Amino acid sequence: MIKRAVSCVLALAIAVVAVEAGAIELRFQTGHSANLFWMVDQMSRWDRNYTSRAYRKYWQTKLEFNDQDLAVLEAYARLRRKHARLEDKAVRTTTSPWVSLFGRTTTLPHEQFALAFLETRTPADAAVLLKLSPMDTKVIIGALKHFARKFKDEWPRETAHLKGFSQKATVLVSLADAPGFIDQMRSFLGVRGAVPQAMPIDVLWAPPGFVKPTHLDYHIILPVSVDQAETDEAVLQHLSKVIQETGSYFLSKLPPEYLSEASRRLLRECGYVNPASPDVMKQALLVAMGEILFLRDRFPDLPGSTVLVPYDSELEYPYAVDELAREFAESLKIYFRQPSGFYPGFLDKAIEIQKRLFPPRPRFFASTGVLFAGAEGKELFDGLFGSDHRLTYDGSSSNDFLRKVKAEPGRTVFIVVTAKQDGMMWKALKGMKNWRALSKEFKRTSKKSFIYPIKRTGAGQIFVIRGLDLDGVRKALITLYNMQGMPVSPVFIE
Repeated sequence: MIKRAVSCVLALAIAVVAVEAGAIELRFQTGHSANLFWMVDQMSRWDRNYTSRAYRKYWQTKLEFNDQDLAVLEAYARLRRKHARLEDKAVRTTTSPWVSLFGRTTTLPHEQFALAFLETRTPADAAVLLKLSPMDTKVIIGALKHFARKFKDEWPRETAHLKGFSQKATVLVSLADAPGFIDQMRSFLGVRGAVPQAMPIDVLWAPPGFVKPTHLDYHIILPVSVDQAETDEAVLQHLSKVIQETGSYFLSKLPPEYLSEASRRLLRECGYVNPASPDVMKQALLVAMGEILFLRDRFPDLPGSTVLVPYDSELEYPYAVDELAREFAESLKIYFRQPSGFYPGFLDKAIEIQKRLFPPRPRFFASTGVLFAGAEGKELFDGLFGSDHRLTYDGSSSNDFLRKVKAEPGRTVFIVVTAKQDGMMWKALKGMKNWRALSKEFKRTSKKSFIYPIKRTGAGQIFVIRGLDLDGVRKALITLYNMQGMPVSPVFIE
């Protein structure tokens, strides 16, 4: 059925049908300049989180990179890291799950850098837009020219599939009324304000296999390998990913305080299903919308998938996103038709589902321990180490906390503070026999985030969890959560 429909439309013309007023068009495009930039950017491996090692592995094997090739890539990578500013406090704060588990509302420097090369006609124009120095411009343009020459003989064959894929995707988008679905998704998420009339989908070369798509503001990057572009079914699977990235873009258009409030509630009630991948609810929501509500509903003849999301053996629950997406889809059938149905309506239901499927698991006697923390530290701790039996005290009740610790010495004690709350930490630890030596040790580590275990003879252990800021506390708590056994010596958090 799918192949007959596509063949008929292709036989007539390759065109986008008219969409109703206000609907967003998906515009598939592919070009030499964008592809060259993306290939070099990925091959440089400038950051392991934002590049795929498959690009360099493929071309290094195929073309046998020499020392000059590797030197060019390293110079490019150094420049890219410099402009990405990933270690800046503002960037690290923005990317913290504490700020949002549903995506960012800002475009980071490394994304702005890439957008400049995707939205201009030549690399020289991009360099001007980015206000790069003459030396940086020379490095960037030199790298692109170097690999343009290196790829020259292979380029026509390697990229031949991209134009045909873009044409077929355009047809299938029209058949599926993707603009209508996108408009409904925007209404469900509660996106207000201006959005582009067309979403550019940059169809870019990828090595064999699957490379995850992404979005840079309203640009969607869709890497497509030749083995993933041959059949209608393969193209449709990419369309599902496009819908998911469009949903991710819409989430980035919601007010930051709105996303922060939703994230805090999710952390408080559910914790992290997979601490190494904290945004499982966002992933599951996008998969439910793109794969089930959009793709399976519009193309019911598609062969069924055993899994909606690849199994990741490195995660604590490797199947969490897949299982949540299937459960979410049933509830979405109700909330998706409601304007602004995402929050709080669907989120309430999603939290209920997540708690049922993946209940928080107390660790390190945290369920029966005594917690001394500020409001935000308490939220993070409760999210990770859920319990109805823990005793909690804040900074204003340090005396009550100390009396309880003395009265019930068998309980494990957790003291959770940021650097600004060091005074709270001193109050909580006062009266300890080895206080003088301990205070000297803490002063030496005042510029670090850490987990500091303190043994008590005949009593429960004390854990001081101290972060330079709230993000440091989060990282320290996740480190503790992931440990196979209780730490017996200080652990410093990078």
